[in-house]
Amino acid sequence: MAVLVNATRDKVIARNVVRANSEVERTVGFLRKSRVGDDDGIWFPRCNLIHTIGMRARIDVVFVDDAARVLRVVNAAPPWRILSGGSRASHAIELAPGIVERSGLALGDLLVLDDGA
Repeated sequence: MAVLVNATRDKVIARNVVRANSEVERTVGFLRKSRVGDDDGIWFPRCNLIHTIGMRARIDVVFVDDAARVLRVVNAAPPWRILSGGSRASHAIELAPGIVERSGLALGDLLVLDDGA
């Protein structure tokens, strides 16, 4: 687990973030959850397109570039959608619905995934 921090605003966004490196982690994501906890998140490296097909919960989605600067935010994305961060997006982050707004996250903010190493 890692902590997702908004380095621009010096604020923790989520404390239980998994880096989805394996195919299983990338495929399953939050599919099994009927509710995403406020501190839960998944960081999808090398990903500029995600889907919520088959999900039972809404999620916030953040797309960042190579430097982890926020390019696009989707608030409370409903199930059965395909979402793109655009050609400049390098990573996608799935979070609980409402977390983006409550954390004050904005376009251009720098995010850090701190695994304590």
